[in-house]
Amino acid sequence: MPRLTKQNPKYRRHKPSGRGVVTIDGKDIYLGRWNSPESVSEYHRLIAQWNSNGRRLPSAGSDLTIAELVEQFGRYIDVYYRRPDGTPTGEAATFRSPLKVLMKLFGSEPAMGFDSSMLKTVRDALIERGLSRKTVNGHIVRIRRIFSWGASPDSGKLVPHTIAAELEALPALEPGRSAAREPGKVLPVSDETVQATLPYLPGDVRAMVELQRLTGMRSGEVTAMRIGQLDRSGETWCYSPGQHKTAHKGKDRHIAIGPRGQQILQPFLFKLDADAYVFSRGSASGSNHHYTPHSYGRIVRRAADRADAWAKAGKIIDNKKRIVLRWHVHQLRHTYATQARKIGGLEAAQVALGHSTAKITEVYAERDAALAAKIAQAIG
Repeated sequence: MPRLTKQNPKYRRHKPSGRGVVTIDGKDIYLGRWNSPESVSEYHRLIAQWNSNGRRLPSAGSDLTIAELVEQFGRYIDVYYRRPDGTPTGEAATFRSPLKVLMKLFGSEPAMGFDSSMLKTVRDALIERGLSRKTVNGHIVRIRRIFSWGASPDSGKLVPHTIAAELEALPALEPGRSAAREPGKVLPVSDETVQATLPYLPGDVRAMVELQRLTGMRSGEVTAMRIGQLDRSGETWCYSPGQHKTAHKGKDRHIAIGPRGQQILQPFLFKLDADAYVFSRGSASGSNHHYTPHSYGRIVRRAADRADAWAKAGKIIDNKKRIVLRWHVHQLRHTYATQARKIGGLEAAQVALGHSTAKITEVYAERDAALAAKIAQAIG
């Protein structure tokens, strides 16, 4: 008569990946780095759960599809990514592109079965779309977040959190070591390019470009500016946006506006309602339908195209052969950062841009090549 055994499934090392693994109910479950405290703890938790459930893993949620998980996650982020006034931040929209690919490839598959090889298939599809390496890495982080949320108490633990650990096995793409294209460096836009574009912009958008260039504010800050957020009591005005990039971290943001910026703003400050947007479509008529960063940027790019076509009196061709280069409103912040650093140094630029660390400012502020050349001439 065969001897009955009550041995638990063994905790093993998965040599190719260096992770701990256990096989339960015929399925390999990866537990994180081999012999790490987290991996061993997760193994004991699973075994206890398996034994208490009659030596089988709980079946609840096993029939949940990835499409159903994504649908529930979508409702969650629509509520989570909100500003203090209840309006959406736009962060939820960043999930659309990776979720579209995930749903197309694996939407009907069980969420419990999603693993790192399937995540790699999604990543390969994103690369094939021509997305940059950094964008692809960001999208993969977002997909991982869906399954991390699915394993959290916020979701009711729809999936085991071993899935999130399994997805971490897929490493991020490294520079120059994948088929993904490398992102282009965002450079300052020259004043000559901006000046050539201004005549082709509507009056309110032209004012937004000029103000952003003089203050270094973000495109989302200039489009969301309201009358009541401007303190005009001092010689230097102060704009305190209620909605900004680090507001959710409890950080204040104050943007100084000097005489030239004040002069640009003056024609738009006739509105009496403190909640009215300073810049809105049809500003002269008092309309309060404001621009978004996306619509603002689109108008500027199209104006640059018209300026280039007029300058060449011919067909617009690739950007290298343009007279007026196509540019983006984010470049205005880089231009301001470079000028601020020249005038007051890195610390001054950090304060003016509202950055938490000087390292972030380094990304925006190009070093003064003329000063470097002068030093090189002096030293040798």
